[in-house]
Amino acid sequence: MRTQLLDASLSTQLSDTLRVLQEYLDKLIVECDRKIQRASKRLEEDDADAKTYSPISKVIRTDETDAISVVLKEKTDRLNDDCAPPPIPSAENRVLFLNAVKLKHRFGESGGNWQNLSRPHQPTSRSLPLSPSAPHHV
Repeated sequence: MRTQLLDASLSTQLSDTLRVLQEYLDKLIVECDRKIQRASKRLEEDDADAKTYSPISKVIRTDETDAISVVLKEKTDRLNDDCAPPPIPSAENRVLFLNAVKLKHRFGESGGNWQNLSRPHQPTSRSLPLSPSAPHHV
């Protein structure tokens, strides 16, 4: 008998808790539905307002603004071209550059005399190393 009373008491408490929970969820659903309806109404009003406005580019577009736009585009393109990274030199250009550096070095060694450059190059203690790992002559 005692277990029956406990079961009946628990069953009553459980049904009361479920009823309270059901009421809370019903109120929450109604509140959410109201919020959705208000938001939908606001969106419809905003859409109606947006349809009445013209894009600003159509309203203020004149020959002067078109000319300014063209000038700005040209300057932007020129700036982009000027800021582009330099091209990577080809192997041929690198060889030419190294030969020019060697010739400049020989010119310096010859005391600035072009006639002395026609002689075969005689390495001196100041000659340039061939590679970064080559030993330096002092």
